[in-house]
Amino acid sequence: MPQQGISLGAGDDLRPTWDLYREMANSPNIRPARRDAVLWALGELERRMGSDWLERYWESAGHVPAEVNLGSGHVGAFGNLLDLALRYDVLDGVPGIGRVQREMRKDLRDERRRHSALQLEVAALGTRAGFAAALEVRSAGRGGPSDVIMRQNGQLLQVETFAIMRDKRSQEAARYWDWLMAQIRAIGWTSGAGISGDLGERLGQAASAELLRLIEAAAQAAVASGVEQPVEFRGARLRALPPGSTDYQLRGGVEEGQGWRRIEAKLIQKARQASSAGAGGCGLTFWTACGSPRRGRAPVCESRSTRSPA
Repeated sequence: MPQQGISLGAGDDLRPTWDLYREMANSPNIRPARRDAVLWALGELERRMGSDWLERYWESAGHVPAEVNLGSGHVGAFGNLLDLALRYDVLDGVPGIGRVQREMRKDLRDERRRHSALQLEVAALGTRAGFAAALEVRSAGRGGPSDVIMRQNGQLLQVETFAIMRDKRSQEAARYWDWLMAQIRAIGWTSGAGISGDLGERLGQAASAELLRLIEAAAQAAVASGVEQPVEFRGARLRALPPGSTDYQLRGGVEEGQGWRRIEAKLIQKARQASSAGAGGCGLTFWTACGSPRRGRAPVCESRSTRSPA
């Protein structure tokens, strides 16, 4: 889906910068507590990743990390943004945290960002459980470095993390919804209106452009009249709310696919890899961050593999 019109990159004033996202977080439609949390997280990540990280990421990957791009207006992205910033803060000073931070700052791929986020999540959970965590370090000189090592009372846990990316179809769908959400957020940001409701199913280019036109017109009318304006088009059921509204949520469509076979094969491959890398026997456990599988769904999964000496 071409990113036209009011999308990021349409002009130098909309290039992805930390200040741009701070301005979006300062929208009157965002509650103060949420605004404060978003602003703190953006500041923490800017301090660690550098002032030019968002623009370099955008130029390299073609998009801004979703947790930043949608953090002020999307419930899931807001949680991911806080998770990432808080884990860096909690693990500050832990051995190896600087290496993880440098890799995430220099390697501008989604795979690297997700892998680093998983390392931070596992290390933070271990620290909370009373373990002493270290990142990207070797254990007693055996083999290469482990993603995370945790020690407690003589017990040693070596952890390898694997981020399993979605298939091409799912990634294309995600790009579409990220693009459409960014367009709608920009409309709300520039007009002062809040946009709430269900976007329905994915649309083609012409239909998406028409939906955005209707949303923009409704937003302008809501601001001018102070009255909520409905928008219904091709399955989308939305409301443009006047400035000051805070009770709203924007929902995208549910995409379907056959992603579980691919994920199953990847998990088996990584299990064998982690097992062969261990010293002697090892215990192996996988868990995912996408909840229970439902047949036909294309899940967003993050998988972890944990191994420890037998």
